[in-house]
Amino acid sequence: MGRRRLPIGIQTFRQIREEGFYYVDKTRYARRLVDDAGKHFFLSRPRRFGKSLFVDTLKELFTGSEPLFRGLAVHDGWDWSKRHPVVRIDFSNGNFRRPGMLEESATAQIEDIGRRAGIGSRGGSSPIRNREVRRGLAGSLLEALAPNWRRSGDAGALRRLLEARDWSGLEALFRRLLAGIPHDWHRRNDIARYEGYWASVFYAFFQASVDGVSVEDAASRGRLDLAVVAGRNVCLFEFKVAERSGRGAALAQLKARRYADKHRAPNRAVHLIGVEVSAETRDLAAFDVEAA
Repeated sequence: MGRRRLPIGIQTFRQIREEGFYYVDKTRYARRLVDDAGKHFFLSRPRRFGKSLFVDTLKELFTGSEPLFRGLAVHDGWDWSKRHPVVRIDFSNGNFRRPGMLEESATAQIEDIGRRAGIGSRGGSSPIRNREVRRGLAGSLLEALAPNWRRSGDAGALRRLLEARDWSGLEALFRRLLAGIPHDWHRRNDIARYEGYWASVFYAFFQASVDGVSVEDAASRGRLDLAVVAGRNVCLFEFKVAERSGRGAALAQLKARRYADKHRAPNRAVHLIGVEVSAETRDLAAFDVEAA
């Protein structure tokens, strides 16, 4: 095994794990925080002692980024089926010497989180909003976010699965998607026998769930069915009808036409995903994933 790099100045748990930096496993302490009977915690450490990285690790843990924790102390004892909304307020930048600046910064950050989550501002004057912050507006926001998190359903799950490279979870999500298409939609026509129909189903699902979706992505050797960018990951999809092509044809086409070449870049991972759907059962016949 080659020598790893030191994560100097890096405070993002995901970057350290995905890019192979040295990491001293502190996740057992995260588990202790959860198992402790306490409700609020104050982490007091000197500057440059890893507080920001630990907080980011907690965020990834509670949002269910399971692949990042494989091989670490917390992995086997954590319930990865549960995901939680996380509100993170950052006071690392700013001048807080003037009275009221701390509350104003917290209020602005919380309201920004709320807007991005589709939660409207409570309105009122700045002093009123600041009193709400002091009384626990962050907790109220968590309560408001939790229903949104649950309502997002498969759409929210799709984003998380792509960013975490959880391919088995993605396959299960696709199977649920296909299982929900009514039988009568195919009973009196042969639309299920056409690749374009299945590609359109998945395109609509992706388009409603994530940004960075491109269809009929042109390359020098043809057109890719679907390209999806999720964080540092680029997922290239090819769809086939199982009864009209051989097993593994979708992935083979992705590799033969070298669709990944145009998407390669530093700090970016490209994944080839071949999806084959049965026109008879309307279920996945194959789901093949390979790093490009």
